[in-house]
Amino acid sequence: TMLAGSKNPLSLDMGSVKKTNILICAVSHNEDVIIPDGNYAIKPGDHLYITGTHRDLSRFCLDIGVITNRIKNVIIVGGGKIAYYLSKQLFTQGIKVKIIEKDKNRYQILAEKLPYVTIIHGDGSDDELLNEEGIENTDAVLALTRLDEENIVLSLSAKSLYHKKTIAKVTRMNYTGLSDVFKVDSIVAPKKIVASQIIRYVRAKMTKDHDSAVKTLYKIVDGEVEAVEFKVTEHFNYLQVLFQL
Repeated sequence: TMLAGSKNPLSLDMGSVKKTNILICAVSHNEDVIIPDGNYAIKPGDHLYITGTHRDLSRFCLDIGVITNRIKNVIIVGGGKIAYYLSKQLFTQGIKVKIIEKDKNRYQILAEKLPYVTIIHGDGSDDELLNEEGIENTDAVLALTRLDEENIVLSLSAKSLYHKKTIAKVTRMNYTGLSDVFKVDSIVAPKKIVASQIIRYVRAKMTKDHDSAVKTLYKIVDGEVEAVEFKVTEHFNYLQVLFQL
């Protein structure tokens, strides 16, 4: 079977995974998307989407032979707003960050506002500069420039030449489902993330019982499936029907 996020086929014996509480919440095969039940049989070529707690997911990866290494340092190419706020969050998690920004004014602003982050003035698409800044010893490369095509090319280069974990930011929605085609680990679209947050907020407002309102909402399988979290209270409509029965 093929695990989500993995580019290589993995031999997976679900019967041997006994100590892990995980759920296969969706399966994609070619263009088909399936929400599996207990009778679903996993087939070669299936792309599995798995959910669980952080502890269970880590244990599951170990059980099936996938070794995950903690990210300790990253290079961000492009010093825009996303890079600014992301680097602050990564710093609080103990991750070392380098930002490469070619606009001199923006470089100076970042250097003043982010004294705990290494800010480099230069062109992040320059292989010589990336080598000088230690890309070979970097765990991940994030391409967050203003140009979609540049982000994708940078990610492809970092993946093929340096075998690094890569994330590319895109604004064009037609690029979002092409991570497998481009062989990039993740393609992130800020517009899709914002849209999901707006949908969650609107649905929560539409719910009469605010205690049962939508708490979180995620889109998976390239937007084909929605995962919604909400709290069931005594006022929940379906629960009242069950009590009546």
